[in-house]
Amino acid sequence: MLKYIKSLSDNYYFNDLPDIAIRKARKSDWIEELKFLIAMFTPFTRYRAPDPADADRAFIAEVQVRHPREPRSRRSEAVLAIGWALIVAKCGCVHWLCTAYTVPVSPWWVIAPSLLFASICTWVYWRRD
Repeated sequence: MLKYIKSLSDNYYFNDLPDIAIRKARKSDWIEELKFLIAMFTPFTRYRAPDPADADRAFIAEVQVRHPREPRSRRSEAVLAIGWALIVAKCGCVHWLCTAYTVPVSPWWVIAPSLLFASICTWVYWRRD
């Protein structure tokens, strides 16, 4: 290799020397790598026929997943009951305030959405399973 590089230094500039020397050195490395890859992948080229007894295991016949039902949390139900009590109290206050004072809005514009969203939240909690 040194003789090759020395002969190149007579004919080429210094900047061209490394590329040419590396190309020459890579040629032998490429052949070694190819030999290694061929040796590594040769076992995969042999075809083995599948065992007919294993054919039944290739397909899934049935899957059943059963989750045990969680018991309802007493704390969550207590929070839900307290929330409903506060909503009913708020609706009563709003209705009394709108009738006692002159307000140009019907109290149901405040009460109806409160009851609707509270009902939806309660329904989601009870139907969560």
